[in-house]
Amino acid sequence: SRATRSPVALSIFLLLGATAAAAADVAVVLSAARVVFGEHGAEQLVTTEAVRPGDVVEYRATYTNQGKDAVHGLTATLPIPVDTNYLGLTATPAGVEASTDGVTFAPIPLMRKGKGADGKERFEPVPAAEYRALRWQIGELAANASRSVAARVVVPASASVARRPCGGQCLPRA
Repeated sequence: SRATRSPVALSIFLLLGATAAAAADVAVVLSAARVVFGEHGAEQLVTTEAVRPGDVVEYRATYTNQGKDAVHGLTATLPIPVDTNYLGLTATPAGVEASTDGVTFAPIPLMRKGKGADGKERFEPVPAAEYRALRWQIGELAANASRSVAARVVVPASASVARRPCGGQCLPRA
């Protein structure tokens, strides 16, 4: 089926964790691109207006310190849009934390208590598709420097409507 524009959009918001004064100097640009493979298997990122079930989308947030001084304590949070599933091991840079509720974060892989076939309680990994947000501790960002974080999601087969990949929010944000 053909992908079409839809008013039903995937929501993606960036949360900037820094002091209010420092945050004023940091610009954030979010981009979304569909991941496609060429005839020789070469990977390409293609800007697109709509995504379909099965499409892989890479979200990239670039933080730029436009101030004269370094920014300290910078945290980048990238929510996983509703109706998508995070593709495990695609977050960059390393050292990412994840959350199933967007509030409580822990290093990947997330673990939870579960019961084995023998009925005994044990810790088991949370499926990456259940992650709802990713977070990186950027720390210091020097004046005029930039840092990017990225992750990939897949639009599951159960999604029945073509969607805009970033809900129209792939615009510069301060």
